[in-house]
Amino acid sequence: MDTYASNPAGIRVQTGQFLKREGFSLLVVAIVIHIPVVPLAVFWTPWCWLGSSLWFAWLALDYIGSVRLMQSGDICPAKVISLDPGILAVYTDMSTRPDAAHPAIVVTEVSLKNLSGGKVKVGERLAVSCFYQGEPEFMDQHWTNLSVVEPVRAATANVQDVKRTLRSIEEELWQSLDTGLASSGNPSKPGVFFLQEGKKSGGPGVSEGRVLLVPGDDDRLPKAAAYARKTFRFFLRELSWEKRRIIPGLDFAAVKIAFSDPPELRSNHPNDLEREYMWVSEVEFDGQQIRGVLLNQPDSLKSYNEGDVVSVPPKQMVDWAYSVMGEVCGGFTIQMMRLGMDKKELKAHDDAWGMDFGVPGGIRLVPESYLPEEIKPKRSPLPELEGLFVHGLFKQVSELEHPMSVNMRESLVEQLQEDQSFLTAIDENGFTLLHNLAMGGSYDGVDVCLQFGANPNEVSSNGATALQLAKQLGWTKVVRRIQEAGGN
Repeated sequence: MDTYASNPAGIRVQTGQFLKREGFSLLVVAIVIHIPVVPLAVFWTPWCWLGSSLWFAWLALDYIGSVRLMQSGDICPAKVISLDPGILAVYTDMSTRPDAAHPAIVVTEVSLKNLSGGKVKVGERLAVSCFYQGEPEFMDQHWTNLSVVEPVRAATANVQDVKRTLRSIEEELWQSLDTGLASSGNPSKPGVFFLQEGKKSGGPGVSEGRVLLVPGDDDRLPKAAAYARKTFRFFLRELSWEKRRIIPGLDFAAVKIAFSDPPELRSNHPNDLEREYMWVSEVEFDGQQIRGVLLNQPDSLKSYNEGDVVSVPPKQMVDWAYSVMGEVCGGFTIQMMRLGMDKKELKAHDDAWGMDFGVPGGIRLVPESYLPEEIKPKRSPLPELEGLFVHGLFKQVSELEHPMSVNMRESLVEQLQEDQSFLTAIDENGFTLLHNLAMGGSYDGVDVCLQFGANPNEVSSNGATALQLAKQLGWTKVVRRIQEAGGN
């Protein structure tokens, strides 16, 4: 089981609430385990110890599973459909990436007894933490099921934590849940009900400045956006090292976000766009939200203006791009559009940006200078997006350490030998040095910090550990190193 938590729970499980919630199950398991053991105890007392050991092992595994779910699970909106038995309707996009290609209502049976805050009512809103059944990398298929669904109120009686998780769910998602339930005939039995996608914006809607909007009815956009989100870590890594450079190295760095107006402000004019894709610069990411400054003036939207500071969940991002010495990395949707251009259009497009986008369809995850000579000629085609490919072999590119990370190792050791207070200092985002290096994919930096005693389970101000940040972004080497140091 695994999850791409676009909205991770970050809930601390309260032992008392866990035991209250699981009390009946614990009693049943204890009885079942000891039934074959008690007769044997007449002849051999250690059999009683065996039964007790099995019971405690089951209890520990159940608790660990609950802790993992409430820390790393994705928070989804749910409504109570029935109390006896307890049945919830959960809204999820059911995709392998945070990608609204497969929105669905999952109706599932869940125990609603002994929740904190008192008894629930039919129709009541609940924030639930979910684990999905994972899919292979770079597959654009829907999840086969929600492997685990658990109300947040099953794990904690902390009123502020419960309110926080409810507030973290956008009102638009609650509306999607209500609409989905109605369109599915208000189902009351467990099952998965895939929904029709909502109306899509039409027309290219190209605006002035550095903006390139793709047609809303292009079915390649969700696939290209999924790849962009999957590789977002390469953008964040370069941004993290840019902050450490004395002389700036990036000419341009921005993410493309899907924006839409709230329902009460949406235009009914047939020529207006329902959704616009615009670039956001000065990007920051705290593990939960992408924050930055809007670079473009919308064509149709009323609630956004150029220069606005915006904050959105990662699932709204459809692309990322940065430029080093004019050489562009990223730009999945840009390369998708360039594939359909003739030579004259390509020249006009690239001249307008003033950047080197390379061969149409070719996407650099990192600057070419980072690639070893043996993999530079290689290509990794992107499934279901004919003509698009990644320069180099994706697995090898993913395992490459950033040159600045390698070069920094020795100086970081010297710095920490002189002053280890850097390990516990908290920045403006509530992150320690270990958090920042883990999110930036710096294996060398993380390794040095852990060797000098950095706490692998230190929790940031928004409830994230270094392990969660690294895992969420896909830095597998960093994840393994933190786990080796006791991270959980």
